[in-house]
Amino acid sequence: MTVCSACNKTIKSADKIICSRKTCSSHYHLCVNLTQENDKKQTAWTCPLCNNVRPKDTRDNSKTPVKALSPVELPTQHHASDEASTNVTFRKPTSTSGQEYNQNQELRNDIRAIIKEKLNYTLRALISTEFQTISGLETSVSFVSSQYEDLTKLMMSNSMSLNSLKDENSVLRGNLTARHQQWVRLQNVEIIDVPDDAEDDTANIVLSIAKHIGVDVATNDLEFDHRV
Repeated sequence: MTVCSACNKTIKSADKIICSRKTCSSHYHLCVNLTQENDKKQTAWTCPLCNNVRPKDTRDNSKTPVKALSPVELPTQHHASDEASTNVTFRKPTSTSGQEYNQNQELRNDIRAIIKEKLNYTLRALISTEFQTISGLETSVSFVSSQYEDLTKLMMSNSMSLNSLKDENSVLRGNLTARHQQWVRLQNVEIIDVPDDAEDDTANIVLSIAKHIGVDVATNDLEFDHRV
């Protein structure tokens, strides 16, 4: 943005007037009492600030420049002479510059809107996908947790059943041992008061006693015989 050095107003690019001096960086527009008709004839215009730079007094040979007038102190009723009017370069305004700027601005706004819409769509799709993934993970975790609880309950039940079976097995083993001892003793016959003779055969003693009491017993009927 360029500001006029005379009136401090913003200068349009088409109305800008540049001083012909290379060391001058000031810019002006038609507020310095130049018209577009006179400006077309001017080729080397010098701004008021540069025109005011003159020796203060020729007698003391001083080169001190005169203080330039502020933008408020510039003469407003001064009419440009024919000689001054030939020293101004006026840029011809372009009628399409404003339209091109508006068109470029609209294009930038359209591009921003498209980018914003695409970003919003992409972000929404990404968030939706991530949300579905998280929901699936939550479902899986819930299912695994439920299965873990069921397995824990089953293990506890099996542990209790196993302990019960161990107790029952222990009882059955005790009963079986007792019954086996009873069954083994069902066919036992204890004969007492028999003289102890190392040369006697215990089987012959049993057969003799059975024959004496009238019981028919054969050798094959005896499973084993021994002294206590």
